[in-house]
Amino acid sequence: MPAPIRPVPLLALCAALLAAACAEQPRRAAPNSLYHRTLAEFQKADIDHDEQLTADEFKAGLPELADHFGEVDTDGNGKVNFAELWSYVQYRYVSRQQPPRER
Repeated sequence: MPAPIRPVPLLALCAALLAAACAEQPRRAAPNSLYHRTLAEFQKADIDHDEQLTADEFKAGLPELADHFGEVDTDGNGKVNFAELWSYVQYRYVSRQQPPRER
């Protein structure tokens, strides 16, 4: 019959793991990261500061993506919020990093 687990060492181990996890600094994106650059471009394009880009704001503020408004507007409401833009930028970034698959 195996020996019973002693609750005190287990409790101490859990406390030590929790303390180590809490002591670690949260990861934040660097100021020049793709995330921050995308956010800055979004905020600059958002003329009326409603945290959504209309098709006109999108095309004027992000001319390099002007032809992709329909792809970026994933919920189809006619406006692009930052989450939609960020998701699209990540998708484009990852799809460029992947080597083409052999058929």
